[in-house]
Amino acid sequence: MSELGKRLKEAREEKGLSLDDLEERTKIQKRYLAGIEQGNYRMIPGKFYVRAFIKQYAEAVGLNPEEIFEQYRNEIPSVHEDQLPEQLSRTRSRRVLNDRGSKWMDMLPKILAAVFVVAFAVFIWFIWQNYMTGNPPGNGKQTTGNFNMEESGSLPEDQSSKESENGSGGTEKSGSTQEEGGNTGGEEGEEGQSETQSVKAVQTSGNSTVYELTGADRFLFKIQASAGGETWVSVRNGAGAVLFEGLLKDGAAKEFDLTDDSAVKLVIGRAYQTEMYVNGEKVDFALAPDETITQNIEIRYVKNEQ
Repeated sequence: MSELGKRLKEAREEKGLSLDDLEERTKIQKRYLAGIEQGNYRMIPGKFYVRAFIKQYAEAVGLNPEEIFEQYRNEIPSVHEDQLPEQLSRTRSRRVLNDRGSKWMDMLPKILAAVFVVAFAVFIWFIWQNYMTGNPPGNGKQTTGNFNMEESGSLPEDQSSKESENGSGGTEKSGSTQEEGGNTGGEEGEEGQSETQSVKAVQTSGNSTVYELTGADRFLFKIQASAGGETWVSVRNGAGAVLFEGLLKDGAAKEFDLTDDSAVKLVIGRAYQTEMYVNGEKVDFALAPDETITQNIEIRYVKNEQ
């Protein structure tokens, strides 16, 4: 057991708290809390979460997190070591993109020249077909005269067929207009239903927030990592059963149908790289996302009265 773990365990026992009590208070899994006391940080997903969990542990047992970080800084991993490789990888990706852009600019003149050559060849072919391989003038006139006589003889039939087509076309247009009107009405109905939904923060304490979902016939919840981001999340239903725990990276998402549940309880490691959606609508964080804390969130589902 490390010196830090020994200090935290003594403070917990002085408060008369078990690991189960501490798990309920901090929303951190018991195995992670035990790992912190034993100095075994390998089971915790990332150095950032090690610091965040230690901070919550210290606050829960009445210790000052800043003093703990300063006194035991040799035992606590530094977040800077995690961020440095990420910055290096972004620099490399920018270089690759710049190289691709320069190659494209080098090829652009060649592509334009090839397009010009093809267009010029098509133009020459068109001139050749129309002016160099035409029929003699006399034959051309006779052919034109015969064609006009035949065309004038068949004109009434063409007109009648066009009129019949116009009639059927008008019927089709009116039918499609009715269908469009029906669809528009359906869409307006769906919009009206979505406008009655409300997700509001009703309670805030420390790093915990309670929301209430009202005016909704269903409860579809989605949690997603932002593009290029990474976050550790824990998702539980109203009864406390674990639905998901783990890392989400670069736009990855998890969706849950909680219509039959009373609530969803969340522990979010990096709120500033996390997005929440209820029935397709984004839910903003009531507390400003902070890189140094973990947010605990509960969304309670207030069902419509039948």
